[in-house]
Amino acid sequence: TGDKNNAIFSTSGLNFHLSFAFDDDGGPELFSGLQGIIRNANLAKSSLDLVRKSPGSQNKMPQTSALAILAGAGEALSYLSGVDLKAFRAKLGSIPSLLDQAKSEVRGVEGV
Repeated sequence: TGDKNNAIFSTSGLNFHLSFAFDDDGGPELFSGLQGIIRNANLAKSSLDLVRKSPGSQNKMPQTSALAILAGAGEALSYLSGVDLKAFRAKLGSIPSLLDQAKSEVRGVEGV
């Protein structure tokens, strides 16, 4: 099911052929802009951390902040890609809604 994609690359005289497939519930478009989204979330969180205004940072549960979760998504995806493909896809699929929630959180920060 889904589209099959292929990549062929060489290094040190060795040739590698990588095949992968996406199910119909996502695919390559889920990755579109992902690096920039996570990078910008990290920049926003770092900037807000400096002035102690990161959403959730002044309560006892900062891990509930969408911005904090989005900023850590790169590490989470990296880990999950090697241990749990289903959780990886779920995390990847959550990025668009996390982005919307993080934008709302940042808009709600006073003095920004």
